[in-house]
Amino acid sequence: CFFRSNAARCEPQLTAALIKSEHERVRERAAWAFGKIGAGSENAILALHQAESSSSPRLSRLANNALQNITQ
Repeated sequence: CFFRSNAARCEPQLTAALIKSEHERVRERAAWAFGKIGAGSENAILALHQAESSSSPRLSRLANNALQNITQ
């Protein structure tokens, strides 16, 4: 699921994890995964922008890195 060719198939689950998970580590992993696949739908990008504003410095950094990789 984490190869670029399968990115579209993974996006809904990753976006849901990034937005809805109660566990910070799950949200961090979702942001990290978006950064690795380097692709994101409009919903994913909105979720990453929201995560970028997190009070968690690690989640904020991972979301920022993912956004940079997606918009390159």
